[in-house]
Amino acid sequence: MGRIGYTFSTSSVVGNVTLYALAGIENRKTSPPLFTAYTMGIVGGVATQPGSTAKDVYVRMDIPLDHALSLDVTGPTPTPRGPDRVQGRIGIRYGTLGYVTLPIGSATTLLPTAAPLEFIGLPPLVNGLAGSEYVTTATASTGESGGMPRSVLGLVGTTTADGTVHLKGFMEVPLLDTPRNNGAWDGQTLSASFAPGGPDADVTTFDIAMGGGLSTWTAVMPRGVVSGKLPDLNRIGDLGGPVGPVTITVSRARIDGFDYGGLRYADLASRNWDAFASDVFQAHR
Repeated sequence: MGRIGYTFSTSSVVGNVTLYALAGIENRKTSPPLFTAYTMGIVGGVATQPGSTAKDVYVRMDIPLDHALSLDVTGPTPTPRGPDRVQGRIGIRYGTLGYVTLPIGSATTLLPTAAPLEFIGLPPLVNGLAGSEYVTTATASTGESGGMPRSVLGLVGTTTADGTVHLKGFMEVPLLDTPRNNGAWDGQTLSASFAPGGPDADVTTFDIAMGGGLSTWTAVMPRGVVSGKLPDLNRIGDLGGPVGPVTITVSRARIDGFDYGGLRYADLASRNWDAFASDVFQAHR
């Protein structure tokens, strides 16, 4: 029985790290070359030192990539502006150490979806992956660049392979009613709407940018509120009101365990939202 050795290099942080490797066949007759992975291995506790190379690290390639999983995605209702496609992603959460990304970890289809997204070539959660879980997420976006409007569904964990995971709970995309897109704004009145369905928003934000982003304001509204009137900025000292082009980003967000009475600035960052939908609109003063 022969033995095959692999040599690979990667930069890493200093300390004990976890490494994983994929083995397969690369077709170099295509452009770009096509790599098809068939097996993987993972090893933890690899010691790294500043400015040095870790040698004789053996990764046992004992996890076949022979499982499959389907994502049945129920996307948000497309508006006249979008979104027009949904991208599903799947990876593996390796305890508290991070995530394992896979070559087949992303798939895209147009909205509304007609069939589940298929991921063929997943590893079973055995051997070095025992105790891990699959994590899935999906993003509905507009155009090939993944632009606005956009609705993002947070991570969903599962230990089930060779089956179907149902992804739902997308926030419906907001529409800015006042001011109208590319219309005049009185500098105070804001209102939004959205298609029926989907979870309620714990918070709705209006991020207002003027002067090419030199002057910004954020209006925050609690659950069930999608309209309001700002103070007259012309009467607040020397701040003055918005003049010229205005960009307004409207976002609806779901935050697990959220209490509006304990709102913090961190709650206004999309990285802390469990699901959200956003769109950008233009107006003028």
